[in-house]
Amino acid sequence: MGDSINRLKKVAKVFSKHGLSSVLVGMGLSYLVPFLKRGAKKTPQNLPTRLRDAFAELGGAWIKLGQMLSIRPDLVPDECCKAFKTLQDSAEPVSADEIKKTIEEELKKPIERAFSHFDPRPLGSASVAQVHKARLISGESCAVKVQRPRAAQTFAEDIAMIRLLARKLEQYLPDIRPLEILEEFERYTQNELNFIKEAGHIDAIFNSTKKKKVVIPKVFWNETTKRVLTMQFIDGVKLSQAREVSDPKMSKILVDAVFDQIFNAGIFHADLHPGNIILMPEGKMGLIDFGIIGHIDSRTQELGLEEVAAVLSNDAEKIAEVLLKYGEPDKRMDVYAFKRAVCDKLNEWYDLRPELRRYSQLMQDLFILSARCGLRFPRDCVLLGKALVTAESTARLLDRDFTFENYVKPRVENLLKKRAEPKRVLSKLKEQSSQTARAIAKLPQKTLEAVDNISKGRLSISLSDENFRHVGSDLNKSSNRLSFALMSASLVIASSMLIETGPKIGAYGALSIVGFSLATLFALALLTSVFREGKRPFDKHDDSV
Repeated sequence: MGDSINRLKKVAKVFSKHGLSSVLVGMGLSYLVPFLKRGAKKTPQNLPTRLRDAFAELGGAWIKLGQMLSIRPDLVPDECCKAFKTLQDSAEPVSADEIKKTIEEELKKPIERAFSHFDPRPLGSASVAQVHKARLISGESCAVKVQRPRAAQTFAEDIAMIRLLARKLEQYLPDIRPLEILEEFERYTQNELNFIKEAGHIDAIFNSTKKKKVVIPKVFWNETTKRVLTMQFIDGVKLSQAREVSDPKMSKILVDAVFDQIFNAGIFHADLHPGNIILMPEGKMGLIDFGIIGHIDSRTQELGLEEVAAVLSNDAEKIAEVLLKYGEPDKRMDVYAFKRAVCDKLNEWYDLRPELRRYSQLMQDLFILSARCGLRFPRDCVLLGKALVTAESTARLLDRDFTFENYVKPRVENLLKKRAEPKRVLSKLKEQSSQTARAIAKLPQKTLEAVDNISKGRLSISLSDENFRHVGSDLNKSSNRLSFALMSASLVIASSMLIETGPKIGAYGALSIVGFSLATLFALALLTSVFREGKRPFDKHDDSV
Protein backbone atom coordinates (compact mmCIF):
# COMPACT_ATOMS: atom_id res chain seq x y z
CA MET A 1 0.00 0.00 0.00
CA GLY A 2 2.83 2.35 0.90
CA ASP A 3 4.56 1.70 -2.43
CA SER A 4 1.33 2.43 -4.31
CA ILE A 5 0.88 5.76 -2.52
CA ASN A 6 4.47 6.72 -3.23
CA ARG A 7 4.09 5.84 -6.92
CA LEU A 8 0.86 7.85 -7.10
CA LYS A 9 2.62 10.83 -5.55
CA LYS A 10 5.42 10.49 -8.08
CA VAL A 11 2.93 10.45 -10.98
CA ALA A 12 1.14 13.49 -9.57
CA LYS A 13 4.44 15.33 -9.14
CA VAL A 14 5.49 14.65 -12.75
CA PHE A 15 2.05 15.63 -14.11
CA SER A 16 2.13 18.89 -12.12
CA LYS A 17 5.65 19.60 -13.33
CA HIS A 18 4.43 19.44 -16.94
CA GLY A 19 1.47 21.74 -16.37
CA LEU A 20 -1.18 19.03 -15.96
CA SER A 21 -2.42 20.05 -12.51
CA SER A 22 -5.90 20.85 -13.87
CA VAL A 23 -6.20 17.26 -15.16
CA LEU A 24 -5.44 15.91 -11.67
CA VAL A 25 -7.89 18.37 -10.09
CA GLY A 26 -10.55 17.35 -12.60
CA MET A 27 -10.04 13.71 -11.63
CA GLY A 28 -10.60 14.49 -7.97
CA LEU A 29 -6.92 14.17 -7.01
CA SER A 30 -6.38 17.77 -5.96
CA TYR A 31 -4.97 16.60 -2.60
CA LEU A 32 -1.92 15.34 -4.52
CA VAL A 33 -1.38 18.65 -6.30
CA PRO A 34 0.88 21.34 -4.78
CA PHE A 35 -1.27 23.73 -2.73
CA LEU A 36 -0.71 26.76 -4.98
CA LYS A 37 -1.80 24.81 -8.08
CA ARG A 38 -5.03 23.31 -6.69
CA GLY A 39 -7.11 26.08 -8.20
CA ALA A 40 -6.15 25.09 -11.75
CA LYS A 41 -9.27 24.17 -13.73
CA LYS A 42 -8.54 25.20 -17.30
CA THR A 43 -7.26 22.48 -19.62
CA PRO A 44 -3.71 23.50 -20.58
CA GLN A 45 -2.68 24.32 -24.11
CA ASN A 46 -0.62 21.73 -26.00
CA LEU A 47 -2.14 18.96 -23.88
CA PRO A 48 -0.83 16.11 -26.14
CA THR A 49 2.73 17.47 -25.96
CA ARG A 50 2.54 17.84 -22.18
CA LEU A 51 1.23 14.29 -21.80
CA ARG A 52 4.01 12.99 -24.03
CA ASP A 53 6.68 14.74 -21.94
CA ALA A 54 5.13 13.42 -18.70
CA PHE A 55 5.00 9.86 -20.07
CA ALA A 56 8.62 10.12 -21.21
CA GLU A 57 9.75 11.16 -17.71
CA LEU A 58 7.72 8.44 -15.98
CA GLY A 59 9.21 5.83 -18.33
CA GLY A 60 8.45 2.11 -18.43
CA ALA A 61 4.79 1.25 -18.97
CA TRP A 62 3.95 4.92 -19.53
CA ILE A 63 6.19 5.08 -22.60
CA LYS A 64 4.69 1.83 -23.89
CA LEU A 65 1.21 3.27 -23.32
CA GLY A 66 2.11 6.34 -25.37
CA GLN A 67 3.61 4.21 -28.14
CA MET A 68 0.48 2.04 -28.30
CA LEU A 69 -1.75 5.11 -28.49
CA SER A 70 0.38 6.54 -31.30
CA ILE A 71 -0.90 3.75 -33.57
CA ARG A 72 -4.52 3.89 -32.41
CA PRO A 73 -6.12 7.04 -33.86
CA ASP A 74 -9.48 5.35 -33.32
CA LEU A 75 -8.96 5.58 -29.53
CA VAL A 76 -7.43 9.03 -29.04
CA PRO A 77 -7.42 12.32 -30.98
CA ASP A 78 -5.05 12.56 -33.92
CA GLU A 79 -3.04 15.29 -32.13
CA CYS A 80 -2.18 12.79 -29.37
CA CYS A 81 -1.15 10.15 -31.92
CA LYS A 82 1.24 12.58 -33.58
CA ALA A 83 2.73 13.69 -30.25
CA PHE A 84 3.19 10.14 -28.93
CA LYS A 85 4.93 9.00 -32.13
CA THR A 86 8.06 10.81 -30.98
CA LEU A 87 8.30 8.79 -27.73
CA GLN A 88 11.52 6.82 -27.68
CA ASP A 89 11.77 3.77 -25.45
CA SER A 90 15.31 3.63 -24.13
CA ALA A 91 16.78 2.73 -20.77
CA GLU A 92 20.12 2.32 -19.08
CA PRO A 93 21.57 -1.09 -20.01
CA VAL A 94 21.40 -3.88 -17.48
CA SER A 95 24.79 -5.33 -16.55
CA ALA A 96 26.06 -8.28 -18.59
CA ASP A 97 26.15 -10.43 -15.42
CA GLU A 98 22.43 -9.92 -14.79
CA ILE A 99 21.63 -10.66 -18.43
CA LYS A 100 23.65 -13.87 -18.36
CA LYS A 101 21.95 -14.87 -15.10
CA THR A 102 18.51 -14.43 -16.72
CA ILE A 103 19.55 -16.47 -19.76
CA GLU A 104 20.87 -19.33 -17.61
CA GLU A 105 17.72 -19.33 -15.44
CA GLU A 106 15.48 -19.44 -18.51
CA LEU A 107 17.46 -21.96 -20.59
CA LYS A 108 18.27 -24.13 -17.56
CA LYS A 109 21.94 -24.44 -18.53
CA PRO A 110 25.20 -22.47 -18.44
CA ILE A 111 25.38 -19.77 -21.12
CA GLU A 112 28.50 -21.46 -22.59
CA ARG A 113 26.38 -24.49 -23.51
CA ALA A 114 23.90 -22.32 -25.45
CA PHE A 115 26.26 -19.87 -27.17
CA SER A 116 29.83 -20.25 -28.34
CA HIS A 117 30.13 -16.45 -28.13
CA PHE A 118 27.98 -13.84 -26.36
CA ASP A 119 28.75 -10.13 -26.77
CA PRO A 120 28.24 -8.38 -23.39
CA ARG A 121 27.68 -5.04 -25.15
CA PRO A 122 23.96 -4.59 -25.95
CA LEU A 123 22.84 -3.64 -29.45
CA GLY A 124 19.95 -1.76 -27.85
CA SER A 125 18.28 -1.37 -24.46
CA ALA A 126 14.63 -0.50 -23.71
CA SER A 127 12.24 -0.67 -20.77
CA VAL A 128 11.23 -4.30 -21.41
CA ALA A 129 14.37 -5.90 -22.81
CA GLN A 130 17.78 -5.46 -24.34
CA VAL A 131 19.32 -7.20 -27.33
CA HIS A 132 22.77 -8.79 -27.62
CA LYS A 133 24.60 -10.32 -30.55
CA ALA A 134 25.75 -13.90 -30.07
CA ARG A 135 26.75 -17.07 -31.88
CA LEU A 136 25.09 -20.45 -31.39
CA ILE A 137 27.06 -23.62 -30.70
CA SER A 138 26.14 -24.62 -34.27
CA GLY A 139 27.96 -21.52 -35.54
CA GLU A 140 24.97 -19.42 -36.64
CA SER A 141 24.94 -15.70 -35.79
CA CYS A 142 21.94 -14.68 -33.72
CA ALA A 143 20.34 -11.79 -31.87
CA VAL A 144 19.30 -12.56 -28.29
CA LYS A 145 16.50 -10.48 -26.78
CA VAL A 146 16.54 -10.74 -22.99
CA GLN A 147 13.87 -9.39 -20.66
CA ARG A 148 15.07 -7.02 -17.97
CA PRO A 149 14.95 -8.23 -14.34
CA ARG A 150 11.63 -7.34 -12.64
CA ALA A 151 10.22 -5.98 -15.93
CA ALA A 152 6.95 -7.93 -15.54
CA GLN A 153 6.55 -6.87 -11.91
CA THR A 154 7.32 -3.20 -12.66
CA PHE A 155 4.83 -3.15 -15.51
CA ALA A 156 2.15 -4.78 -13.34
CA GLU A 157 2.62 -2.06 -10.70
CA ASP A 158 2.51 0.70 -13.32
CA ILE A 159 -0.62 -0.76 -14.93
CA ALA A 160 -2.35 -0.90 -11.53
CA MET A 161 -1.57 2.80 -11.17
CA ILE A 162 -2.80 3.57 -14.69
CA ARG A 163 -6.02 1.65 -13.93
CA LEU A 164 -6.67 3.85 -10.90
CA LEU A 165 -6.17 7.00 -12.97
CA ALA A 166 -8.25 5.59 -15.84
CA ARG A 167 -11.25 5.17 -13.56
CA LYS A 168 -10.90 8.78 -12.47
CA LEU A 169 -10.29 9.96 -16.03
CA GLU A 170 -13.44 8.20 -17.28
CA GLN A 171 -15.49 10.97 -15.63
CA TYR A 172 -13.14 13.77 -16.68
CA LEU A 173 -12.76 12.75 -20.35
CA PRO A 174 -15.66 10.37 -21.16
CA ASP A 175 -15.27 10.74 -24.93
CA ILE A 176 -11.81 9.13 -24.88
CA ARG A 177 -12.98 5.97 -22.97
CA PRO A 178 -9.87 5.50 -20.76
CA LEU A 179 -10.97 2.08 -19.46
CA GLU A 180 -11.24 0.74 -23.00
CA ILE A 181 -7.75 2.07 -23.69
CA LEU A 182 -6.45 0.35 -20.53
CA GLU A 183 -8.02 -2.96 -21.57
CA GLU A 184 -6.31 -2.71 -24.96
CA PHE A 185 -3.02 -1.72 -23.30
CA GLU A 186 -3.09 -4.74 -21.00
CA ARG A 187 -3.41 -7.05 -24.03
CA TYR A 188 -0.60 -5.14 -25.74
CA THR A 189 1.64 -5.47 -22.66
CA GLN A 190 0.97 -9.19 -22.25
CA ASN A 191 2.32 -9.71 -25.76
CA GLU A 192 5.31 -7.47 -25.05
CA LEU A 193 6.24 -9.46 -21.93
CA ASN A 194 5.76 -12.91 -23.45
CA PHE A 195 8.52 -13.61 -25.96
CA ILE A 196 6.97 -16.97 -26.85
CA LYS A 197 4.09 -15.05 -28.47
CA GLU A 198 6.45 -12.75 -30.34
CA ALA A 199 8.46 -15.77 -31.50
CA GLY A 200 5.25 -17.37 -32.72
CA HIS A 201 4.42 -14.25 -34.74
CA ILE A 202 7.89 -14.21 -36.31
CA ASP A 203 7.66 -17.91 -37.11
CA ALA A 204 4.23 -17.53 -38.72
CA ILE A 205 5.43 -14.70 -40.97
CA PHE A 206 8.67 -16.59 -41.70
CA ASN A 207 6.70 -19.65 -42.86
CA SER A 208 4.25 -17.62 -44.96
CA THR A 209 6.85 -15.43 -46.71
CA LYS A 210 7.56 -16.72 -50.22
CA LYS A 211 9.49 -13.71 -51.51
CA LYS A 212 13.18 -14.56 -51.92
CA LYS A 213 14.18 -10.92 -51.56
CA VAL A 214 12.42 -10.55 -48.18
CA VAL A 215 14.28 -11.99 -45.17
CA ILE A 216 12.41 -12.79 -41.96
CA PRO A 217 14.63 -13.84 -39.03
CA LYS A 218 14.47 -17.53 -38.18
CA VAL A 219 13.53 -18.32 -34.56
CA PHE A 220 15.84 -20.68 -32.67
CA TRP A 221 13.26 -22.36 -30.45
CA ASN A 222 15.69 -24.38 -28.34
CA GLU A 223 17.12 -21.09 -27.05
CA THR A 224 13.77 -19.27 -26.72
CA THR A 225 11.56 -18.94 -23.63
CA LYS A 226 9.04 -16.49 -22.23
CA ARG A 227 11.87 -14.12 -21.23
CA VAL A 228 14.56 -14.96 -23.84
CA LEU A 229 14.05 -14.73 -27.61
CA THR A 230 16.83 -15.99 -29.87
CA MET A 231 16.57 -15.37 -33.61
CA GLN A 232 18.72 -15.10 -36.70
CA PHE A 233 20.92 -12.00 -36.82
CA ILE A 234 20.04 -9.85 -39.84
CA ASP A 235 23.27 -8.29 -41.05
CA GLY A 236 23.03 -5.04 -42.98
CA VAL A 237 22.23 -1.34 -42.62
CA LYS A 238 19.00 0.05 -41.25
CA LEU A 239 17.11 2.07 -43.84
CA SER A 240 16.84 4.88 -41.27
CA GLN A 241 20.65 5.06 -41.12
CA ALA A 242 21.37 4.64 -44.82
CA ARG A 243 22.52 7.64 -46.85
CA GLU A 244 20.68 8.78 -49.97
CA VAL A 245 18.87 5.53 -50.68
CA SER A 246 16.99 5.43 -53.97
CA ASP A 247 15.93 2.00 -55.12
CA PRO A 248 12.57 1.62 -56.97
CA LYS A 249 12.91 -2.18 -56.89
CA MET A 250 13.11 -2.20 -53.09
CA SER A 251 9.99 -0.06 -52.76
CA LYS A 252 8.03 -2.60 -54.81
CA ILE A 253 9.49 -5.51 -52.82
CA LEU A 254 8.30 -3.86 -49.61
CA VAL A 255 4.73 -3.19 -50.81
CA ASP A 256 4.48 -6.69 -52.29
CA ALA A 257 5.59 -8.19 -48.97
CA VAL A 258 2.98 -6.21 -47.01
CA PHE A 259 0.18 -7.14 -49.42
CA ASP A 260 1.20 -10.79 -49.33
CA GLN A 261 1.24 -10.84 -45.52
CA ILE A 262 -2.15 -9.11 -45.21
CA PHE A 263 -4.20 -10.63 -48.01
CA ASN A 264 -2.67 -14.11 -48.30
CA ALA A 265 -1.07 -15.06 -44.97
CA GLY A 266 -3.50 -13.17 -42.72
CA ILE A 267 -0.68 -12.15 -40.34
CA PHE A 268 1.35 -9.02 -40.99
CA HIS A 269 4.04 -6.68 -39.68
CA ALA A 270 2.12 -3.48 -38.97
CA ASP A 271 5.06 -1.14 -38.36
CA LEU A 272 7.49 -1.28 -41.29
CA HIS A 273 9.04 2.15 -40.82
CA PRO A 274 12.68 2.75 -41.89
CA GLY A 275 14.04 1.72 -38.47
CA ASN A 276 12.56 -1.76 -38.85
CA ILE A 277 13.96 -2.44 -42.33
CA ILE A 278 17.48 -3.75 -42.93
CA LEU A 279 19.08 -3.22 -46.34
CA MET A 280 21.10 -6.36 -47.03
CA PRO A 281 23.57 -7.40 -49.75
CA GLU A 282 22.29 -8.77 -53.08
CA GLY A 283 19.27 -6.47 -53.03
CA LYS A 284 17.58 -8.24 -50.13
CA MET A 285 15.44 -6.62 -47.45
CA GLY A 286 15.33 -7.83 -43.83
CA LEU A 287 12.39 -7.12 -41.51
CA ILE A 288 12.91 -6.80 -37.76
CA ASP A 289 11.05 -5.86 -34.54
CA PHE A 290 7.79 -7.81 -34.62
CA GLY A 291 6.25 -6.09 -31.61
CA ILE A 292 3.24 -4.75 -33.55
CA ILE A 293 1.58 -7.60 -35.44
CA GLY A 294 -1.88 -7.81 -36.96
CA HIS A 295 -4.04 -10.91 -37.54
CA ILE A 296 -7.04 -10.92 -39.87
CA ASP A 297 -9.43 -13.69 -40.91
CA SER A 298 -10.65 -14.45 -44.44
CA ARG A 299 -13.73 -12.24 -44.06
CA THR A 300 -11.62 -9.26 -43.03
CA GLN A 301 -9.24 -9.96 -45.93
CA GLU A 302 -12.13 -9.82 -48.38
CA LEU A 303 -13.60 -6.67 -46.87
CA GLY A 304 -10.12 -5.12 -46.79
CA LEU A 305 -9.68 -5.82 -50.49
CA GLU A 306 -13.13 -4.38 -51.23
CA GLU A 307 -12.25 -1.28 -49.23
CA VAL A 308 -8.92 -0.78 -51.04
CA ALA A 309 -10.70 -1.27 -54.38
CA ALA A 310 -13.43 1.21 -53.42
CA VAL A 311 -10.84 3.80 -52.34
CA LEU A 312 -8.83 3.33 -55.54
CA SER A 313 -12.01 3.77 -57.62
CA ASN A 314 -13.12 6.77 -55.52
CA ASP A 315 -16.54 5.22 -54.81
CA ALA A 316 -17.85 6.94 -51.66
CA GLU A 317 -21.04 4.86 -51.53
CA LYS A 318 -19.10 1.60 -51.74
CA ILE A 319 -16.56 2.81 -49.17
CA ALA A 320 -19.33 3.52 -46.64
CA GLU A 321 -21.06 0.23 -47.46
CA VAL A 322 -17.94 -1.85 -46.78
CA LEU A 323 -17.18 0.00 -43.55
CA LEU A 324 -20.75 -0.55 -42.33
CA LYS A 325 -20.48 -4.26 -43.17
CA TYR A 326 -17.53 -4.77 -40.87
CA GLY A 327 -17.87 -2.13 -38.17
CA GLU A 328 -19.97 -2.42 -35.04
CA PRO A 329 -22.16 0.69 -34.58
CA ASP A 330 -22.93 2.09 -31.15
CA LYS A 331 -26.14 3.79 -30.02
CA ARG A 332 -25.10 7.22 -31.29
CA MET A 333 -24.46 5.97 -34.84
CA ASP A 334 -26.32 7.91 -37.54
CA VAL A 335 -25.91 5.97 -40.79
CA TYR A 336 -27.07 8.81 -43.03
CA ALA A 337 -24.71 11.28 -41.35
CA PHE A 338 -21.90 8.74 -41.59
CA LYS A 339 -22.36 8.27 -45.34
CA ARG A 340 -22.40 12.04 -45.80
CA ALA A 341 -19.21 12.36 -43.74
CA VAL A 342 -17.49 9.72 -45.91
CA CYS A 343 -18.49 11.64 -49.04
CA ASP A 344 -17.21 14.90 -47.51
CA LYS A 345 -13.91 13.25 -46.56
CA LEU A 346 -13.47 11.98 -50.13
CA ASN A 347 -14.19 15.44 -51.56
CA GLU A 348 -11.80 17.02 -49.05
CA TRP A 349 -9.10 14.58 -50.10
CA TYR A 350 -9.69 15.37 -53.78
CA ASP A 351 -9.20 19.08 -53.06
CA LEU A 352 -5.57 18.34 -52.18
CA ARG A 353 -2.89 18.77 -54.80
CA PRO A 354 -2.24 15.44 -56.58
CA GLU A 355 1.29 15.13 -55.20
CA LEU A 356 -0.05 15.42 -51.64
CA ARG A 357 -2.69 12.70 -51.97
CA ARG A 358 -1.95 9.42 -50.24
CA TYR A 359 -4.43 6.61 -50.86
CA SER A 360 -3.32 4.59 -47.85
CA GLN A 361 -3.63 7.69 -45.64
CA LEU A 362 -7.17 8.18 -46.93
CA MET A 363 -7.96 4.62 -45.84
CA GLN A 364 -6.58 5.30 -42.37
CA ASP A 365 -8.52 8.57 -42.17
CA LEU A 366 -11.70 6.68 -43.04
CA PHE A 367 -11.12 4.28 -40.13
CA ILE A 368 -10.65 7.28 -37.82
CA LEU A 369 -13.77 8.98 -39.22
CA SER A 370 -15.74 5.78 -38.61
CA ALA A 371 -14.65 5.70 -34.97
CA ARG A 372 -15.63 9.36 -34.52
CA CYS A 373 -19.09 8.57 -35.97
CA GLY A 374 -19.65 5.66 -33.60
CA LEU A 375 -18.53 2.77 -35.80
CA ARG A 376 -16.03 0.60 -33.98
CA PHE A 377 -13.53 -1.76 -35.61
CA PRO A 378 -11.39 -4.57 -34.18
CA ARG A 379 -7.80 -3.61 -33.36
CA ASP A 380 -6.37 -5.62 -36.25
CA CYS A 381 -8.60 -3.85 -38.77
CA VAL A 382 -7.14 -0.51 -37.68
CA LEU A 383 -3.63 -2.01 -37.83
CA LEU A 384 -4.31 -3.02 -41.43
CA GLY A 385 -4.75 0.66 -42.28
CA LYS A 386 -1.61 1.58 -40.33
CA ALA A 387 0.42 -1.13 -42.10
CA LEU A 388 -0.52 0.24 -45.52
CA VAL A 389 0.13 3.86 -44.49
CA THR A 390 3.58 3.00 -43.09
CA ALA A 391 4.47 0.82 -46.08
CA GLU A 392 3.51 3.56 -48.58
CA SER A 393 5.50 6.17 -46.65
CA THR A 394 8.59 3.92 -46.55
CA ALA A 395 8.18 2.99 -50.24
CA ARG A 396 8.18 6.68 -51.17
CA LEU A 397 11.38 7.10 -49.16
CA LEU A 398 12.97 4.39 -51.32
CA ASP A 399 11.49 5.82 -54.52
CA ARG A 400 10.22 9.39 -54.66
CA ASP A 401 8.26 8.61 -57.83
CA PHE A 402 6.47 5.61 -56.31
CA THR A 403 2.70 5.86 -56.88
CA PHE A 404 0.74 3.66 -54.54
CA GLU A 405 -2.49 3.56 -56.57
CA ASN A 406 -0.77 2.72 -59.88
CA TYR A 407 1.27 -0.09 -58.40
CA VAL A 408 -1.40 -1.55 -56.11
CA LYS A 409 -4.49 -1.40 -58.35
CA PRO A 410 -3.60 -4.36 -60.65
CA ARG A 411 -2.62 -6.44 -57.61
CA VAL A 412 -5.94 -5.75 -55.90
CA GLU A 413 -7.81 -6.67 -59.08
CA ASN A 414 -5.80 -9.89 -59.36
CA LEU A 415 -6.52 -10.85 -55.73
CA LEU A 416 -10.25 -10.17 -56.22
CA LYS A 417 -10.25 -12.37 -59.35
CA LYS A 418 -8.58 -15.20 -57.43
CA ARG A 419 -11.30 -15.02 -54.79
CA ALA A 420 -13.90 -15.44 -57.55
CA GLU A 421 -12.32 -18.67 -58.84
CA PRO A 422 -14.69 -21.69 -58.79
CA LYS A 423 -12.65 -23.56 -56.18
CA ARG A 424 -12.77 -20.63 -53.74
CA VAL A 425 -16.45 -19.90 -54.42
CA LEU A 426 -17.40 -23.54 -53.79
CA SER A 427 -15.23 -23.66 -50.65
CA LYS A 428 -16.87 -20.52 -49.32
CA LEU A 429 -20.34 -21.82 -50.22
CA LYS A 430 -19.59 -25.10 -48.46
CA GLU A 431 -18.41 -23.27 -45.34
CA GLN A 432 -21.45 -20.98 -45.26
CA SER A 433 -23.84 -23.89 -45.89
CA SER A 434 -22.26 -25.88 -43.06
CA GLN A 435 -22.58 -22.93 -40.68
CA THR A 436 -26.22 -22.41 -41.69
CA ALA A 437 -27.02 -26.12 -41.31
CA ARG A 438 -25.43 -26.24 -37.85
CA ALA A 439 -27.35 -23.16 -36.73
CA ILE A 440 -30.65 -24.50 -38.06
CA ALA A 441 -30.06 -27.95 -36.55
CA LYS A 442 -29.75 -26.36 -33.11
CA LEU A 443 -32.88 -24.22 -33.52
CA PRO A 444 -35.52 -26.75 -32.33
CA GLN A 445 -33.54 -27.78 -29.25
CA LYS A 446 -32.69 -24.14 -28.39
CA THR A 447 -36.34 -23.16 -28.77
CA LEU A 448 -37.50 -25.98 -26.50
CA GLU A 449 -34.84 -25.00 -23.94
CA ALA A 450 -36.08 -21.41 -24.03
CA VAL A 451 -39.68 -22.57 -23.47
CA ASP A 452 -38.50 -24.76 -20.59
CA ASN A 453 -36.58 -21.86 -19.01
CA ILE A 454 -39.61 -19.59 -19.23
CA SER A 455 -41.78 -22.23 -17.56
CA LYS A 456 -39.35 -22.43 -14.64
CA GLY A 457 -39.16 -18.67 -14.21
CA ARG A 458 -41.58 -16.03 -13.03
CA LEU A 459 -43.58 -16.17 -16.24
CA SER A 460 -45.88 -19.20 -16.55
CA ILE A 461 -47.68 -20.14 -19.77
CA SER A 462 -50.72 -22.40 -19.65
CA LEU A 463 -51.44 -24.27 -22.89
CA SER A 464 -54.48 -26.53 -23.02
CA ASP A 465 -54.47 -27.27 -26.78
CA GLU A 466 -53.02 -30.74 -27.23
CA ASN A 467 -51.64 -29.73 -30.62
CA PHE A 468 -48.77 -27.99 -28.83
CA ARG A 469 -47.28 -31.41 -28.04
CA HIS A 470 -46.21 -31.40 -31.68
CA VAL A 471 -44.25 -28.18 -31.37
CA GLY A 472 -40.89 -29.96 -31.60
CA SER A 473 -41.91 -31.82 -34.73
CA ASP A 474 -43.26 -28.63 -36.32
CA LEU A 475 -40.07 -26.77 -35.55
CA ASN A 476 -38.03 -29.54 -37.14
CA LYS A 477 -40.18 -29.41 -40.29
CA SER A 478 -39.84 -25.62 -40.48
CA SER A 479 -36.08 -25.87 -39.97
CA ASN A 480 -35.78 -28.46 -42.72
CA ARG A 481 -37.81 -26.31 -45.10
CA LEU A 482 -35.62 -23.32 -44.33
CA SER A 483 -32.52 -25.47 -44.95
CA PHE A 484 -33.90 -26.64 -48.33
CA ALA A 485 -34.73 -23.06 -49.31
CA LEU A 486 -31.29 -21.72 -48.30
CA MET A 487 -29.42 -24.54 -50.03
CA SER A 488 -31.49 -24.16 -53.20
CA ALA A 489 -30.99 -20.37 -53.29
CA SER A 490 -27.24 -20.69 -52.55
CA LEU A 491 -26.78 -23.25 -55.32
CA VAL A 492 -28.67 -21.10 -57.82
CA ILE A 493 -26.45 -18.09 -57.02
CA ALA A 494 -23.23 -20.14 -57.19
CA SER A 495 -24.30 -21.89 -60.39
CA SER A 496 -25.10 -18.55 -62.02
CA MET A 497 -21.58 -17.34 -61.20
CA LEU A 498 -20.05 -20.51 -62.69
CA ILE A 499 -22.14 -20.64 -65.88
CA GLU A 500 -19.19 -19.49 -68.05
CA THR A 501 -16.58 -21.53 -66.17
CA GLY A 502 -15.10 -24.61 -67.83
CA PRO A 503 -15.17 -27.50 -68.39
CA LYS A 504 -18.37 -27.05 -70.37
CA ILE A 505 -21.20 -29.30 -71.49
CA GLY A 506 -22.56 -27.58 -74.56
CA ALA A 507 -22.77 -23.85 -73.86
CA TYR A 508 -22.84 -24.18 -70.06
CA GLY A 509 -20.23 -24.96 -67.43
CA ALA A 510 -20.36 -28.49 -65.99
CA LEU A 511 -20.22 -27.22 -62.40
CA SER A 512 -23.07 -24.85 -63.18
CA ILE A 513 -25.26 -27.70 -64.51
CA VAL A 514 -24.52 -29.85 -61.43
CA GLY A 515 -25.36 -26.90 -59.17
CA PHE A 516 -28.67 -26.18 -60.89
CA SER A 517 -29.58 -29.89 -60.71
CA LEU A 518 -28.94 -30.03 -56.97
CA ALA A 519 -30.87 -26.78 -56.50
CA THR A 520 -33.84 -28.38 -58.31
CA LEU A 521 -33.73 -31.40 -55.98
CA PHE A 522 -33.78 -29.18 -52.90
CA ALA A 523 -36.63 -27.11 -54.37
CA LEU A 524 -38.65 -30.30 -55.05
CA ALA A 525 -38.06 -31.49 -51.48
CA LEU A 526 -39.30 -28.12 -50.22
CA LEU A 527 -42.43 -28.19 -52.40
CA THR A 528 -43.17 -31.78 -51.34
CA SER A 529 -42.94 -30.83 -47.67
CA VAL A 530 -45.27 -27.86 -48.17
CA PHE A 531 -47.74 -29.98 -50.20
CA ARG A 532 -47.96 -32.59 -47.42
CA GLU A 533 -48.78 -29.98 -44.75
CA GLY A 534 -52.12 -30.79 -43.09
CA LYS A 535 -52.68 -34.02 -45.05
CA ARG A 536 -52.85 -37.53 -43.63
CA PRO A 537 -50.87 -39.63 -43.09
CA PHE A 538 -48.08 -37.03 -43.28
CA ASP A 539 -49.51 -34.61 -40.67
CA LYS A 540 -50.66 -36.24 -37.42
CA HIS A 541 -51.76 -33.14 -35.50
CA ASP A 542 -55.23 -34.59 -35.00
CA ASP A 543 -54.10 -37.99 -33.72
CA SER A 544 -54.86 -38.76 -30.10
CA VAL A 545 -52.11 -39.34 -27.55
